[in-house]
Amino acid sequence: MLVFLLNVAGAAALLIYAVRMVRTGVERAFAVPLRRWLRAPAGNRIVAASSGAVVAMMLQSATALAVMAAGFIASGAISATVGLAMLLGADVGSALGSGPIDLLEAAVAA
Repeated sequence: MLVFLLNVAGAAALLIYAVRMVRTGVERAFAVPLRRWLRAPAGNRIVAASSGAVVAMMLQSATALAVMAAGFIASGAISATVGLAMLLGADVGSALGSGPIDLLEAAVAA
């Protein structure tokens, strides 16, 4: 039981570290364009969900987008409603991004 708990704690620590590294790398590489692009749909939830889906497909990480959106919400750059729409769009984008990979794996396995 103790070994299992240590493994779960280690996995959680690695996940948090990896998300931090992805977020830091993306912010350093695309700081200004990414912030401008994520702030653009400030009044429209549909556009916010679409931009969240596209960013999640590009980053291949809805978690990294969630961390960035939470930072924008905390700083007041975007509203909580738009941030939530971005998170829902990010979940859809992750699902759409992993769909072709699953189909490819199924075709190779068959």
